[in-house]
Amino acid sequence: MMNNKVKRVLCSVFAAASLAVCAVAPTVSANAAVNDLIEVSAFQLNQDDCTYYTANINTVTRSVPGTQYGKVSTVYKGERVTVHAVNNGWGYIGTVNKKQRWVKLSSFTKSARTARVTTVYGVNIRSYPADSAKPTGVLSYGTNVKIYRTIVEAGGRTWGAIDAAETKWICCVAANGNKYVTFTS
Repeated sequence: MMNNKVKRVLCSVFAAASLAVCAVAPTVSANAAVNDLIEVSAFQLNQDDCTYYTANINTVTRSVPGTQYGKVSTVYKGERVTVHAVNNGWGYIGTVNKKQRWVKLSSFTKSARTARVTTVYGVNIRSYPADSAKPTGVLSYGTNVKIYRTIVEAGGRTWGAIDAAETKWICCVAANGNKYVTFTS
């Protein structure tokens, strides 16, 4: 059984299908050995937390958070990545050739994906990602919107932060699977 301290939930949002799939991955303490890592393999469907970033410079990815660990690949200036978990200023961006890839977030700027409102009724803007949050506005059908972060609540709804400060949220996918927005980038 995995210690709760080393659990971290991560996801990959597939833009074409607007589906979220999540996996459990480790967080790593500053003095962790490579042998302490847990392979990313267990999939869940109800825990999603993804934030989008763009590289400011060419950046080396590491197998573990920390410059002392092995180079895995390079993220090039201007390339967008999805960060699934954060540990001490490092962001987990997935795996390549079965190796975890971590990047130093100080080399990145928070960015967004573009989506279009596709429900004819529009979507409510809320101050936090929950139906219990009072609507503060509405985005109309056909409106293009930037999504900075997505989360999936336990009930299955996918919420998107439409501002970098994460003070404005919209429901992207309902608990019954109805999609209110379609990602276009």
